[in-house]
Order: sequence, then structure tokens, then C-alpha cells
Amino acid sequence: RDIGDCWIERPYELKGALDEIAEFAAAVAASGAVLLAVGGDHSISWPLLRAAAARGPIGMVHIDAHCDTSGEMEGSRFHHGGPFREAVLAGVPAAVLGVDSDGIVTVLNRSAMSKFGLHLGDVTLAFTKPAQAASQASDHKD
Repeated sequence: RDIGDCWIERPYELKGALDEIAEFAAAVAASGAVLLAVGGDHSISWPLLRAAAARGPIGMVHIDAHCDTSGEMEGSRFHHGGPFREAVLAGVPAAVLGVDSDGIVTVLNRSAMSKFGLHLGDVTLAFTKPAQAASQASDHKD
């Protein structure tokens, strides 16, 4: 059942907005429902991971040409380029499968993914046989 959008009361105060997303996601996860989020800026991945992982280890498929493991940008740790770094640094028990959507994940990105324990999977396999893609990615060693 679709429970709708997560309404944000403070959309222009980034830390507050991310906390609101985490609270909403935590309520969904606490209800026993499977949390499935689609769309939105990549920065929403951090509060979603944080909330869902409160119940135990989780898995996530991230489809993008970038690994989103950047550090601080313009004075903020919380931005669209670094949610998975924040999750790893916070100890969130998540297995993140990054799927290279356009074939340009660079050696630098692969190195960053490996450093943070994230895994790169095959985009075709991710859509046709997701369990196999996740298994292959978690077995992959850079």
C-alpha cells in the first residue's frame, strides 16, 4: 500500500528536513511495512537508511553513475553527493549495491566504493535478477 509522500515542514533547513524524513521513514519501518522509497534528491538516502536500519541490517540498490561517497561540501556533510559515506561513518548496518547506470563509474569512484564497503553491480542483472546481482556485488573485491 502506498502511504504517500513524506511532507516536510522545514524544506529549506537541510538538517531539519533530513531529520523529518528519518522520522517519517522510522514510523513506516516500525509499522512492519517494507520501506520502499523512489525519487527525490540523493541526500534523502541517508535518513532513509538511518531509519530503516534501526530495526536491523538492511539492503539498498542505488542506481546512478556516481557512488555518492563524497565528504563535506561547502560546509555541509549532508548533501546529495555523500549519503552513503555518512551511513558508513555512522555505522548503519546496510549493504548498498551501487549500479552504474551509464557505464562511466570511474576507477576513482570504484576505489571510493571499495573504501566504504559498497559494491558495484551490473545494471542489466540488477533489473532482471536482482538477488543474483546483489550476491555478485557483495562477493566482489576491488
